[in-house]
Amino acid sequence: MANRKKKKEIPVTGILAAVVIILLLCAGIVIWLWAGHSETGGQSGGSRPEQTEATGTVTATEAETAEDDTGESGMTKESEPQEKLVVAIDPGHQGSWVDMSDQEPSGPGSSEMKAKASTGTQSSFSDKKEYELNLEISLLLRDELEERGYEVVLTREDHDTAISNAERAQLAYEQGGDIYVRIHANGSDDPSVSGALAMVPSSDNPYVGYLAEDSYLLGQCILDAYCSKASFESLGVQYYDNMTGINWSQIPVMILEMGFMTNQSDDSRMSDPSVQPLMAEGIADGIDRYFTEKGMKEETVTEEAAAKMNALVEQVGEDYLYPSMESGEEWAFSVKNLTTGAQGSIEGDRQMKSASVIKLFIMAAIYDRVCYPASEERHITFEESYDGELKQLITDMITVSDNEAANTLIERLGGGDAQTGMQVVNQFCQENGYTATVLGRRFLEENPAGDNYTSANDCLRLLESIYSGTCVNAEASAKMYEYLVNQTRRNKIPAGLEGTTALSANKTGELAGEYGDQVENDAAVVETDGSVYVLCILSQNLADHAAAIEQIAQISGTVYELI
Repeated sequence: MANRKKKKEIPVTGILAAVVIILLLCAGIVIWLWAGHSETGGQSGGSRPEQTEATGTVTATEAETAEDDTGESGMTKESEPQEKLVVAIDPGHQGSWVDMSDQEPSGPGSSEMKAKASTGTQSSFSDKKEYELNLEISLLLRDELEERGYEVVLTREDHDTAISNAERAQLAYEQGGDIYVRIHANGSDDPSVSGALAMVPSSDNPYVGYLAEDSYLLGQCILDAYCSKASFESLGVQYYDNMTGINWSQIPVMILEMGFMTNQSDDSRMSDPSVQPLMAEGIADGIDRYFTEKGMKEETVTEEAAAKMNALVEQVGEDYLYPSMESGEEWAFSVKNLTTGAQGSIEGDRQMKSASVIKLFIMAAIYDRVCYPASEERHITFEESYDGELKQLITDMITVSDNEAANTLIERLGGGDAQTGMQVVNQFCQENGYTATVLGRRFLEENPAGDNYTSANDCLRLLESIYSGTCVNAEASAKMYEYLVNQTRRNKIPAGLEGTTALSANKTGELAGEYGDQVENDAAVVETDGSVYVLCILSQNLADHAAAIEQIAQISGTVYELI
């Protein structure tokens, strides 16, 4: 996204100086070219590539690149300073003495009018007001983000500022914001209600529907990281299309409801000076994650998180995988902590027989084509309603691993032809970088010419994109994740989580030898109180199915303990 930065004025004297320098350079080039022609008989080069201490002899291509990078003078050019990412923060509400009762449109051009702003809720257990809490956390967040290299815009820095919800959204855009994060706290008539939630616009929002996908990702990233770091229960990402501050935004926007001031536990934690820095750090972690997912910021993993992941992978290898592999079995393992960004694998890119795990990719390819505009050639239409026939087929394919449902979906992808449908799935995999994944046969096909393959890393990346809301789009990702949460086959990765509070969303796969190797696979997103991670385990050429199933469950339990 292009930032709307203020332009710098260039003095006239600077322009004149630049013109003089350009004229002198042009004269020098003419002289240089004339000298080169007379000394080399018409050839304008002839010198050997320079040597550098770091790389030794520079090849011709490297020399040309070096010349481009350094300029004709041979002096290294100073790289342009990279513009900072800009985070606009809105500490919700303002002091009760500021009259904001006048009304404004709830969205650009809307006939619905709403009060410009309000004072918000307040604690049921102390005298703290929401506008006070919101500013406290926003100021801590500003300091945390600036330490991480961001530029921060605040819509208010005191309680006296008279600025409406629409004006705040416009300010966030005009000041060059890349994202707009609105900080709020919740209230309820029921004091038992607790937890944090994210509010984002839906794709049906008449004002900012085009921001829905990025806003969902922003909300998901911030909510997950916030709840993980500050230990608040997550109530999920929720769609709200009636919020003025959302409807007037021109950049990805979300509201973080940090907790309920009407719940004693939430309220106490939100006001605790030892917890508030964790709240700010969690929000900042989520912002880091969003920009990383969008390719706007390199993913950074702390040394502590990397060391912890390395130790986990080493233990899984020593305790489980290496002994099994030494006996002739084939195993692949990949895990990523979505909260810290730390990732590790053993044979993660190895192409393995997928069995029914490849149904994950069929599901994603279906939504990819269904979500194309009807005017596009790649769009497919199901005969019945989008949430009718499609929902039932995918439910059967994913939650009970029904093979006939999978075959029907493959045929629909191909307009009635299974081979064409398989090509569509394979095209989706190639276009999205799942290079080890291939759909080579229908399910239960007799004497197939090919087979179905994937890798642990391919499965991990797909599940990560589904969880983060970036697979096809936010709404499609949410639908796909719901199917996985409702999985009924839970004897592998979920079995290793029994007795814990962790929630899993998984897809299994197994083969009993009909097509060669004995196969036991499982891939899952696991949500815990402290983190969210993706775990994928593939195995083939097995000596004992029951032992492999038990080992996958044991690995799952070990990962849960060490993640």
